[in-house]
Amino acid sequence: MVDVVEKAHASCMIVAWIILAPPGILLARYLKPYFANKKIFNKKPWFQIHRVVLPIAMLLTWIGVTIILNKEGGFVLGDDNVVNHGIIGLTVACLATINPIMSLFRCEQNDEKRWIFDWAHFIVGTCAEILANVAICLGAILVEGDTIGPMFWVIIAGVIIHFLIIIIADVVVYMGKKASKQSVDINLGKDDVDNQTMEPDDPMRNRNGKIIFLLYVLDLFISLASGWAVIGMIISI
Repeated sequence: MVDVVEKAHASCMIVAWIILAPPGILLARYLKPYFANKKIFNKKPWFQIHRVVLPIAMLLTWIGVTIILNKEGGFVLGDDNVVNHGIIGLTVACLATINPIMSLFRCEQNDEKRWIFDWAHFIVGTCAEILANVAICLGAILVEGDTIGPMFWVIIAGVIIHFLIIIIADVVVYMGKKASKQSVDINLGKDDVDNQTMEPDDPMRNRNGKIIFLLYVLDLFISLASGWAVIGMIISI
């Protein structure tokens, strides 16, 4: 039997890592060039949304961890699924906390050592997302009575689609950069001096840019649909 506290714990984690985190992460990964001429409190839209959504996910993670630890009176040992779920979940909470703290000490964008932060931020965030999905899948098994049921498969389907979108988007980005480089090389070979100072096009004006944006919208829809479907299943238990 799943009690109210366990349902609240599970719901916090689903909202954090199925609904909020995936689109929040992909926003920073792919949508930086979009709406570049727009500002939200003097910052680019992707940056402001990213730094609001991900800390909310972190906060929900710690709320979920705190309420379940308070209910159990601390970390409780049990069968392998319970122990693994707890250890992985605590690891995710720590990783989710490291990233925003790390961001407070990042250097400027044009600093020669900025790549260190960029890679560290990417690795920590990716590990947190992957481990969060593992913990949630283990949690679904526990909620469904140590069996692999519909909730598990809804989560798995959403995760698979999410990572397929990342793979497809990476391919589209790569092909777009390759085509753009070829175009620049051709133009720079001309006598027209103006071609040497061309500004990059708005991503929404080219096919690859539109594909990336549509993939992001699809990921957002999948995150919302699978997340709320799982929460509905949790509440109904």
